[in-house]
Formats: sequence, structure tokens, C-alpha cells
Amino acid sequence: METRPWAHRRPQNLIVGFAFILLAVALVIQAVRYISDGTGGLVPFLMLLGGPALSIYYIWYFNFYEESADI
Repeated sequence: METRPWAHRRPQNLIVGFAFILLAVALVIQAVRYISDGTGGLVPFLMLLGGPALSIYYIWYFNFYEESADI
């Protein structure tokens, strides 16, 4: 019997991964706009680095991470 959480099963994990890719692209585009406008200070640079980093982590987590069931 499948004991994996709902978001870790296919095709849900692919949909969640695609949503995180879209989120990363949107954050990078918005960060570049803020940087080119000269507004926001440090926040756009954190968005530029943090958005893709979080997306990569969650794509790995939902698609490749195997939870151990040693309870």
C-alpha cells in the first residue's frame, strides 16, 4: 500500500514542481524589474537568489526525497 503523502505521488509532485518553477521565474523577473528601477534595496537581491534556491529545494523534496518509515 502506498504510504507516501499526497503531494509526493505522481502526477501531483510534477504539478507542484511545475508550480515552483513558475514561482521561481516570477520572482526572478520581479527582482530584475526592482533592480532596474533602483527600488527595494536588499530585498530584490534576496529574491533573485532565494526564489530559485527555494524552488530547487522543494522540487527536490517533492520529487526525489524518500522519507524513512522506520517507526
